[in-house]
Parts: sequence; C-alpha cells; structure tokens
Amino acid sequence: MFSTDEIIQKIIKESNKSLDEINQLIDNEIKKVNGMIDKKTATFIVAKTIGIELPKTIETKLQIKNLVANIRGVNIVGKIFKISPINEFQKKNGKSGKVANVFISDGTGYTRIPLWNDHVKMIEEEVFSMGDTIQINNAMTKENIYGETELMIGKFGKIEKIENSENNIPSLENLNNTYISRPTGRIKIENIIPGKFEIKGTIVQIFRGKFIFGEDSDKGLVISSMVDDGTGNLRVVFFREIAEKISGMKPDDIINLSEQDRLDFVKKALLGKEFLISGNIKKNTFFDCLELIAEITNDVNPLNESKILENEIKSKLGVYNE
Repeated sequence: MFSTDEIIQKIIKESNKSLDEINQLIDNEIKKVNGMIDKKTATFIVAKTIGIELPKTIETKLQIKNLVANIRGVNIVGKIFKISPINEFQKKNGKSGKVANVFISDGTGYTRIPLWNDHVKMIEEEVFSMGDTIQINNAMTKENIYGETELMIGKFGKIEKIENSENNIPSLENLNNTYISRPTGRIKIENIIPGKFEIKGTIVQIFRGKFIFGEDSDKGLVISSMVDDGTGNLRVVFFREIAEKISGMKPDDIINLSEQDRLDFVKKALLGKEFLISGNIKKNTFFDCLELIAEITNDVNPLNESKILENEIKSKLGVYNE
C-alpha cells in the first residue's frame, strides 16, 4: 500500500506537476468538503482526477459524516437502524433479482447500503438485523439521487457483524429518535428552517420531469411539487413508496407515456390535494432554496385539525384546560 508521500511522488513523476502544485490541489480537495477528509484521501482523489493509476483500494477509516463520493476501499462501522422491504424485480435477461436497503449510523451521520441479490440473503437469513453493529470493509462510495453519499459493497466488499463495546455508537432508540421518528413540531412555511418538521399544505404545482428514476432493477417514482399552506410555499419532493402512496400510481403505470402525458397524469392525481407532510427540510444548492424531502404523508383529519386550531386559539387568549 502506498503512503501519502509515495502517492505524491508518483503524481509528480507522471504528471510533471511540481510539489507545490500537487499540495495546492490536495488542499483544494480538503477545502471542498470543509476538512472532512484526511490528506491521504485527498491525495488519492487528486491522483484519480489527474489520471494516475494507483492501487484499486486505499485504507480509509472515516466517520460516516465524513464520507464523500467516488472513493474506493472504505472501511466503516455503523449500527443498523432501518432495513427496507425486499424488492423483487425482473432483469432484462428475464432472470429475477432482489434488492433491499440497509441504513446505518455511527452517531455522526447515516448512510444507505443497497444490497443486491446474494447479499440480500443476509437479511432473509437474519445474519444481521435491526440494532446490530456491522463493519463494512473495502466498500465504494457514490452519490445517490438524493444527493447523499451511499456505500456500495461491490464484488470485493465485505459485511460482518461485530460487537459494539468499543465503538461508542448510540443506542437503536437514540438513532430512531434522530433519523426516523416523526417530527415533534409542525411549522408554518413562512417560518421554515432546516430540520425535521411537519407541514400541512395543498399541492399547487407539479414540476415537469421524467417522474421515473433508476434502472429496470431499481426503478422508482419521484414527484417534485410546490406545496402552499397559506403563509408561503415550499418545494416538496416525494420518492418511491411515498410518491406511490400520494399519487396512487406506480412507475409502470406511466412508463410508456410521453413526458407531457406523464405530467398531465400526475397533475390530475395530485393538484389541489391537501396533505400532512413530515420530513427533512434542507437547502437545495442547485435551486438555492429550502426544500422538504417527504418521509411521512397523511391525509388531513378535520377533527384533529380543529382540535389543533382550538388549542392555538386558547393559547393566544391565555385560556387553558383545568
């Protein structure tokens, strides 16, 4: 395995760049992620960008919050706090396949691990389950459609169950409260800030798009919308099961339609409908605005809403139940 200095010397030799130039490129890579990768990782990225051939893996022991896309040889430890249902599909060659997603956290952040085909057996045979701490070795990182970094096991990657005694990872309950539990507070759109919240609003716009992402083996529905609650509007994105739930459709229902027909189909299904939407509000850097990635959706219950309104009025008037 090459050391950092050996990698730098190899870059200098094969690229004809000076040591100062290489160090500047390395510093730039570290700054891109606000110092969340070490010098060796940054050096590897620089070599890859320039086109220098290096060993296919490097040793990296990162916290999950420091994961960045397009790195090989990643070793990381985390606790399983969510396992998606197993999805079966037909490949283009007619054979069947399976996929499931495992979500892990080390307390610093979380990441998704898609498991395919033979790897799915580890879930089916309960090799590991919710609350288990696992170690992933020799994985690759990539950016998924949500703009998040996820781990790919690949042909040479390994997963094993380990004891958590020396890793100081939060309990399953704490991880659930952090990453899964229903947001504790509703917020008006005019007051939105980044974080986990619930909004109540009406879908007033559907943005044009393909509405389908992924390959045949992992096809999903995605709907980007604008939701208004009377105080303002917010971009809200629905993925996969949640998009299917609110629209009543699946990818195969619209896959053969033109882009315009798909748009009309989705508009007819959703425009003017009111929902309770819970999820993570964060900055969309591409559109330079806050958006909500929906995690839970429910129809509005008039009785519950009237009680909430009653309590709000009582609170403003200083009237409380004895």
